[in-house]
Amino acid sequence: MTAAPRPSRGAARADARVLIVEDESALADVLADNLRDEGLAVSTAGDGTAGERLWAEERPDLKALLRRRGWSKEAPRAGFHFAGHFVDYRSWTAELAGGGREPLGEREFRIFRVLAERQGEVVSRDDILDAVWGDDAFPSSRTVDNFVLRLRKLFEPDPSAPRYFHTVWGVGYRFTPDGEAEETL
Repeated sequence: MTAAPRPSRGAARADARVLIVEDESALADVLADNLRDEGLAVSTAGDGTAGERLWAEERPDLKALLRRRGWSKEAPRAGFHFAGHFVDYRSWTAELAGGGREPLGEREFRIFRVLAERQGEVVSRDDILDAVWGDDAFPSSRTVDNFVLRLRKLFEPDPSAPRYFHTVWGVGYRFTPDGEAEETL
């Protein structure tokens, strides 16, 4: 028994028409291009009203209405907000309260993330080293201090009097996103 030959690209019925209704134009374009590559005639609409109009005018064979539950028009960004700053977990950038945007290096990003995930807790230098460098690297525990200094320079109004990235002498660091004067420690 032999299998029936698989249709080649572009072998779809030449007169088949598809209507895509999608408010994200980039997504609609990708879908439309793929369907056109398959030999289909494709129309796109950016919203339901335009989709209804095209449906009435063109009478497509298939209508693809893409629906995403729980999504707003703009999906929330993965990251952390504090004191007017935003650290974007996808792009490893910091959008600063003063309007600037700074890229974060891998180590400073990972240190920030460790502290943010344990906000309010004292995190030892050794815990940070293990989380960021792993068990195979052996940097000095003071290496963490240099990266925290960089975070302070980015985020603190006055890096010499930190409100967010606190040193817990002899142990490590504590991150307080709501801000706290150093004297209370």
